[in-house]
Amino acid sequence: MQLERPGPLPLAALIAQRRQAMYLSLNAVARLMDKAAKAEGTYSLAGRQAVHGYERGRIPRRDSLRWLANALGLPAEEVLAAARRQAANRAMARAAEVLSDTTTIGLAGSSPIRLSEAPDHEREALELARRIEASDIGSVTLQGLELGIDNLCRSYTTARPEELLGPVRRYRGAVDRLLDARATLAQRRQLMVLGGWVSLLAACVHVDLGQREAAYASRLTAHRVGTQTENGELTAWAFEIGAWQALLDGHYDEAVTLCQAGQRLVGTGTSAYVQLGAQEARAWARQKQERETRAALDRSALAFAQMPPAGQSDHHFTFDSRKQVGYTATTFAWLGASDDAEQFARRAIRSYEDEAKQGRSLRRLATARIDLAVVVADQDRPQEACHLGEQALASRRWVPSNIWRVAELDHVLQSRYGSVPDVRDFHEHYLDVHAAL
Repeated sequence: MQLERPGPLPLAALIAQRRQAMYLSLNAVARLMDKAAKAEGTYSLAGRQAVHGYERGRIPRRDSLRWLANALGLPAEEVLAAARRQAANRAMARAAEVLSDTTTIGLAGSSPIRLSEAPDHEREALELARRIEASDIGSVTLQGLELGIDNLCRSYTTARPEELLGPVRRYRGAVDRLLDARATLAQRRQLMVLGGWVSLLAACVHVDLGQREAAYASRLTAHRVGTQTENGELTAWAFEIGAWQALLDGHYDEAVTLCQAGQRLVGTGTSAYVQLGAQEARAWARQKQERETRAALDRSALAFAQMPPAGQSDHHFTFDSRKQVGYTATTFAWLGASDDAEQFARRAIRSYEDEAKQGRSLRRLATARIDLAVVVADQDRPQEACHLGEQALASRRWVPSNIWRVAELDHVLQSRYGSVPDVRDFHEHYLDVHAAL
């Protein structure tokens, strides 16, 4: 059946008309967009809500427009032209609103001018100046908001995920309310970026708790904010969290693709780039690809050496030397490089033990102990492996996003040393912890 070709419609109407003509659901369009993105070696974060937003007037970024055109079976030029028409229509509507205003404005060093009495070109310039400078938001409010979100990111290493959910929602709600207030362009951009960071943290918390849909929504929000504000670091971290989820799901090729896409968005001397490189190495290690694993580790280490000293080493989105050691230990453990894995795991344990006494980095210490336990289990030292595993379980910092690491250790011990009393005791303890989650 030949579909009717639409006329020169704005983008929102074009999407709706074409989707209905092709009997496509919003989810179907999102899936087709993702398929088109993957054909280019990248990843689309557009879901059902994103496509719905496009039909309600939001204009996607340029690469999403290309994937959208593919999904709708239209030439990319036609979809781009529709997006330009929609943007032009919106600009004309806003201009008409400005010109209809008859308020009074005064500039420094001049007497007030009534806009209705000014010539057209003066009225336009004065109204633009008034709107740019108008704001209901004080600098103290923004500074307090930034400090609060920063503290939340630092609390990630000490607090349980469920303890962070409430504060994260409150701060995101505060950003949302302030975006409805009058603000300068600079303030609006700052608010959007702050909303992006708190959304990234929310995505991490939801991943920890196994709340996949909520994690995806928060990650998508951060990705959009990064794109709209041209903040490559936000977008790169959104890719990193997506790669983390893919790694948890066993989709290692997807994790590699997301890490590489994120690395292209930021400079090499940034925390996002270093962590994306380390995450890519872990994804390669799960596939036992030694050459690719070591190459990714080397790139990450080189980039880390170019970074300035970490100002806040306990900030979740700051990559520091302890993280580098811990990620390297996990990578070598998954790769099966026992000697390297044991060396780095012991270093990681030493670096986190002092912090753990102050209630910090408990999850990272537990992870390092599991890494070492897997290594020594492979070296026929089951009692030591069980001791390390028991220490890790005692941290009580296990959540859906990391308990599978203990499950892997338990599987190794059960399959090789099932008759050893320590192994049976560890198995029972693991089952109790897992059941309590």
